[in-house]
Amino acid sequence: METTHMEAQVYLQPGTSIAIREDDKIVAQSNQLVEQANSLLIKTDLGCQQAREIADMLKAFIDGPGTYHDEEINMANALHKRLCEKRNVIINGPKLAYKAIKDRIAIYVDDQRRKREEAERRAEEAAREKERQKQAAIQEKIDEENRKIAAQKREEAERRAEVERKIQRQKDEEKRAQMEREEAERRKAEKERVATEKEKAEEKKDLLIEKKEAVYVAPRKVSTYVPQGVSVSFEWDARVVNKARVPDQYLIVDINALEKAQKAAKGALTIPGVVFTKRVVGSLRK
Repeated sequence: METTHMEAQVYLQPGTSIAIREDDKIVAQSNQLVEQANSLLIKTDLGCQQAREIADMLKAFIDGPGTYHDEEINMANALHKRLCEKRNVIINGPKLAYKAIKDRIAIYVDDQRRKREEAERRAEEAAREKERQKQAAIQEKIDEENRKIAAQKREEAERRAEVERKIQRQKDEEKRAQMEREEAERRKAEKERVATEKEKAEEKKDLLIEKKEAVYVAPRKVSTYVPQGVSVSFEWDARVVNKARVPDQYLIVDINALEKAQKAAKGALTIPGVVFTKRVVGSLRK
């Protein structure tokens, strides 16, 4: 080990562990030990021996001056525990009462709000019913006028229809006579055409009988060869085209999303198949 890293010394009282029990000196000695330990470079056996000596001094410091305040710390912890217990005895009751009264206030406020909403709802329903009756009376008058107008239109339409029926009957009679004449001419032409086609068919039949030969045509075979080692299987890809028809076991309900959506809607949200239960939570602002 290089000598430049071994100049620092720790001053021990003869026959004791380390140093004097004074905080400033202990802190200074702690810093000196840390600096000396951090400056060590272990490259030889001598350096390793010196590092072991420094490690022993650090352990002695930890077990000696490092424990000087343990008793005071233990006493402080015990005192802290007793004070916390006394404080809890004093404050636990008021804290519980504070929470309870907050919740009772919240319940009262919510009850008053519900009563106001109920009163407003009844008033709105009464106003809507009054307006509905008013509109119904107006609509009844409109419907009566429409019925009168419709009756007049029906009478006028019946008169026009009767005139049109008379005209149509006359046209139908003329058209029927014309159609009868055309049908008679068509039947005459059809009878002549059938006789001509029958004569031609008889001639063609005689010609085919003369040329007919017995010919056998073998059925054609279709190859079903499949190469060796080749096989075919199938897989199915699912795609939802109508979510409403998907069975329940393949659906997942997101409860957190439902609760967040209802909270954002302030209780006005209605979802089929879901029941929301309102829970009162109290809070007070200073």
